[in-house]
Amino acid sequence: MRIGMRTKFLPTQIRAHCLWIILLIVMSGWLYTPADAQEETVIKVVSAESRPFFFSADAESSYTGFMFELWEVIAMQLGVEYEVTLADTFADVLESVQMGVADIAVLDISISAEREAQMDFSHVVLNDGYQIITPVGNAGNPNLVTILAGTTVFRLLGVVLPMMLVVAHFMWLIERHNNEEFDKRYPQGVWDALWWACVTMTGVGYGNQEPRRAIGRILAIVWMFISIIVVSLFVAEMTTALTVSRLDSGISSPSDLDGLRVATYADSVYQTFVETLPVQVILFEDEDELFTALAENQVDAAIVGATRAAYYIIHQGDGRIQLAGNAFFADTIAFAFPQNSPYRERVNTALLQMRESGQYAEIYARWFGE
Repeated sequence: MRIGMRTKFLPTQIRAHCLWIILLIVMSGWLYTPADAQEETVIKVVSAESRPFFFSADAESSYTGFMFELWEVIAMQLGVEYEVTLADTFADVLESVQMGVADIAVLDISISAEREAQMDFSHVVLNDGYQIITPVGNAGNPNLVTILAGTTVFRLLGVVLPMMLVVAHFMWLIERHNNEEFDKRYPQGVWDALWWACVTMTGVGYGNQEPRRAIGRILAIVWMFISIIVVSLFVAEMTTALTVSRLDSGISSPSDLDGLRVATYADSVYQTFVETLPVQVILFEDEDELFTALAENQVDAAIVGATRAAYYIIHQGDGRIQLAGNAFFADTIAFAFPQNSPYRERVNTALLQMRESGQYAEIYARWFGE
């Protein structure tokens, strides 16, 4: 009897355990619905208006820009959905990442030691640099000596003045005994001949001295031809220098900014650099306001990213803003994440795949050219 009872009870116990397992599976499936699973893969993207990297394409809240197009391809490769939150300022973007409110910042964020201690970065997305820009026609604080210093005018004068002195001595030696217009005494006579040489070169026709001896007149003819060439070269150099000075800002490096009003973005790596210069620092939260102030000569110069400066001058500058000198200080731009982000390595892998496939090069060429 006991054996028979055990034989009958065992299958019943097994069936009860199976029912409990099935019930747990059903309940877990009910609790973890596909909608919730999808919700967990929605990545929170934070950015701000910043041409040409991220900005609104139209009134329907769609976006475009170099960084945004890169992110679109990456999100597609990762197979994730995302939602975009636009911050008012660049500082708000950084704060969202630092506080973990956003999963990723898609903007032209420069990598720096200070930021590296507060957030994580992807592989470098763009190699940029610092660029000085000025209003067209703004010459800073130039003077005539500064303008001519970069020309051959002073070298030309260095050759002509000694030549003029030599010609004056020869003319005085030739004419001093037969021409009362040249004083026979050395200092006074050479001064008379030097005056004749200056009058002849400039062609003003003012002066009483003129050679009477044949050899003196031959010397005068030679000097006239030399004068024509010298004056032509001098006028050409002066005209070129003055014309270029109207087109050139006179600024080509940070050392040329001393005492000027220099604008840049608030809470940026550029602010940190500009504040080390002996200049009047003017900060802007909005890039359009910065470029407008520069175009309207409210500031003398600005230091921004080289890529952004080139894009603005080509697409929005209207010929009112120009590059001043070459880019300096290498600057690296990347996506930013909260520290220990689970998305960082996946984004880095997607970036490498884009470079290997040529997609990165296509997007870069579309925005900045070959």
